[in-house]
Amino acid sequence: MRIPSKGGIKTLVAFGIKSCAAGVLIAVAVGLFSAFTLVSDDASALTDWSESTDYAVYFPRSNGDDLQAIKDGTDGISKTVAERIYPELDDRGGIYVEAADMDVVGDDPVLPYVQMSVNTNYLEKYPVLDSSGKPIAVSDEETDWVIAVPETLKDREDLIRDYVQESRNGPSDSDVEYSEANRYEVSDAVRKQKVRIVWTQPGQDLFTFNTQIRPEEGNTLPDPIVTVMTRSNTIASDWENTITGEIDTPMKVRVDGDPEKVYQELLPLFEKYELDDNFTALVYPADAINEQFSLSSEDARWLITAAIVAGALTVVLSIVAVVVAYERWRVHSAIRRLHGYSRLKSFGEVFAGLATSWLLLIPAALVAATSFYVLGGHVAIPEYFHPLVLLDEWPALLAVTGSVVLVEAVIATAVVMVFDRRHPALRLKEI
Repeated sequence: MRIPSKGGIKTLVAFGIKSCAAGVLIAVAVGLFSAFTLVSDDASALTDWSESTDYAVYFPRSNGDDLQAIKDGTDGISKTVAERIYPELDDRGGIYVEAADMDVVGDDPVLPYVQMSVNTNYLEKYPVLDSSGKPIAVSDEETDWVIAVPETLKDREDLIRDYVQESRNGPSDSDVEYSEANRYEVSDAVRKQKVRIVWTQPGQDLFTFNTQIRPEEGNTLPDPIVTVMTRSNTIASDWENTITGEIDTPMKVRVDGDPEKVYQELLPLFEKYELDDNFTALVYPADAINEQFSLSSEDARWLITAAIVAGALTVVLSIVAVVVAYERWRVHSAIRRLHGYSRLKSFGEVFAGLATSWLLLIPAALVAATSFYVLGGHVAIPEYFHPLVLLDEWPALLAVTGSVVLVEAVIATAVVMVFDRRHPALRLKEI
């Protein structure tokens, strides 16, 4: 077995360290692209939502005294909100609307259609028309599991009904099974619940109250399947996402132009269940967007600084790696030059080593992003450092990686030519 020489090991180490630095640069640069995208989206949404004053959201969600419990997954905040807070917000006219964006439509193997879940307050504010053109009316005493489906899907009625029924209270992987496993009370009515389909008029764009969903179309979804949830046809677990602390949290609290007054009215309830330190502000969507805009802008500034530092480090390490490889192969190069090789061809090993190191760039970027995400935790590190987000931004990932490759190729060519011209006599003596 051949043992690599010290020069060979130094070259491998130099290229490896250079690739790690370049990976960090790529991860930060793609994160910066995501941050600028968020800043742009927030700026656009701020304009669109500036006049929305009837409803407010609890934003942001704080860790309060529950940081360790949140990390352990034992805080129970979502369960408390679902069981104790949602009923009060519903009684006050709060709108619950949870919608899936268009890009996740194809994820469901049986129902590959846009979907929404709403409460009855939503239907009163934003009517959904049935197939005859009349607004759908669902009572809060309704115990059937009601889904409003565009009549264009009538040919799939049995399939839709059976699938939803199985998902709701079937023997495995159902809402009932989940609720029992998490110690929610499940009524007999829900255990025996039947699915009722209401056919809707096609061509309806329904408002999602979500700033991220089709902002260019007024945050609406075309012809979604709508699940209508009432206090009588649901389990408390159905309301777990009521307050997430995000701008697009499903629950929009009715405030009628005075969020501070409503916050103070609800404060005793939140204090009773020790949630006042987690949900400290009730603000208009525009105010939440404005705060998010400030946070995204701050993230972008931080990422610009990090990108500059990572870029400078990558350039320096690229030069060092090429110099180390040059020293490793300079005698071989001199011999090749005597045999008529061009300056660049005589250093084929240097460029081959550099090209091999490029295969490590994207894996190194994913490792860097994962390290940032895991070490910081998703409470402290913005979501655009998640490795899956990095892959989702693959056009930016490939563009940044290509730019790094181009810059490193230029650096390598320049270093080889400069050193080769400065030390020709020395190389001839070493032959």
